[in-house]
Amino acid sequence: MKAWPLDEKIAVSILGGTGLVGRALAGHLLNHPMFKLGLVVGSTSTAGKQFKDVFVAKEAALAKHYGSALWTPAPFPDGLKNVVIVSADDLVASSPEKHIVVSAIAPQLGHIEDSLQAAGFKVFSISPHARTLKTNPLVVPEANAEVMLETLQARVAGAPFPLIKSPNCVTCGISVVLKAIDNAFGIDSVAVTTFQALSGRGDAKYEPSLVVGNVYPLTGTTEKTDDYQRAELQRIFPKLKRCSVSAHRVPVQVGHFVDLKINTRTRPLDAEAVNNAMETFNPLTDFDLPSRPEQTIVVCREPGRPRPKEDCWHENGMAVAAGNVRTPRDGFFDITLSVALNNVTRGAYGAALINAELYELYYASKLKVDEPKEAADGAVPDLADASAKGGESAEFRCRACSCRVAAAVGWCSNCGSDEVVQIEPEFRCWKCSCTVQADSQYCSNCGSDDVFCFN
Repeated sequence: MKAWPLDEKIAVSILGGTGLVGRALAGHLLNHPMFKLGLVVGSTSTAGKQFKDVFVAKEAALAKHYGSALWTPAPFPDGLKNVVIVSADDLVASSPEKHIVVSAIAPQLGHIEDSLQAAGFKVFSISPHARTLKTNPLVVPEANAEVMLETLQARVAGAPFPLIKSPNCVTCGISVVLKAIDNAFGIDSVAVTTFQALSGRGDAKYEPSLVVGNVYPLTGTTEKTDDYQRAELQRIFPKLKRCSVSAHRVPVQVGHFVDLKINTRTRPLDAEAVNNAMETFNPLTDFDLPSRPEQTIVVCREPGRPRPKEDCWHENGMAVAAGNVRTPRDGFFDITLSVALNNVTRGAYGAALINAELYELYYASKLKVDEPKEAADGAVPDLADASAKGGESAEFRCRACSCRVAAAVGWCSNCGSDEVVQIEPEFRCWKCSCTVQADSQYCSNCGSDDVFCFN
């Protein structure tokens, strides 16, 4: 894409701008063809300070904590030398017409996203806050771009702009690979084992003995990483019958490594058939998005690949690397493979940016989604009333390709088919993933009342 004139570029303000992801995004925006840096939003303790001072201090603190052999501080971009950090109150008080917001805020501060939404801002978020609400689309464009469109098309007059959510960093990457395999062979079930870099934790520091020269299992910890990933995969791939996730933190600075074991509805002929399905997968070819990688999945056929250090920077970190592909005939799995992805770029700020690009370049202007339809009964739904179940409204899907279709649209934006069928909402337990009856408020298997709608 040809760069826009600076005065025509869209300003992107960063909520959580002093965090690890926010710092990386601020530098990236210096050279983005259609976006430019807006406000850098920090905490009350950093507001008013020079961004450079906070940036350098936080990078130095990480290097000191983990050791120079493990952590290399990111250099401060000279183009940011005059940036001064502002507070969240400053951002909320500003004009939403002047900029969009990318949020990398911690979930416990998610109320700030709610305030921005109420004030009329368009927020593209990587935060876990409100990620399970059905009113907020969970989008990985290569896997389910239509979900953003459907949500926006279905919006009624007076309803706030939804929080456009990206999933967990691992989900962002492996959803691309799983979608390629699903298109070719149909995915029935998947077992996911992750080995995640320390940068995925941001500036929050682990006790070094847990992760330096060690592997730290995340199951049962406060991070809930495996719970997030399992629920997100089941939402993005509603036909998935079984999904298990085991997450671990490892002594790597950048780049997550993931082991996938998959059962398919159609068994692939051999490993090369799987490689070809991934290598030719490029669903966004017709979308001229600055963050879209030319090669969506880089297939590594060399033994011992992919590896995070060598393979998480393809296409400036937006491509996903896959390799070590096997099609065992052992009676357990149809496909096994390894994936490496850049958790800071593909799994974090890049995921939010490509969603913002998709909206600004295609959905906002061409589909006029900023003109919500009137509610049939004159009522305006209140997003604050949405529960973890995501509401009781019916779902519509395309009979041809199974994509979600907004009731107001009547046709599939993915394949163009007008064969649309209604399906009933299905509810799952967040804790154990069991199916929960629609009229029940708790899981009969484990007793949890943490129930959500995933389809």
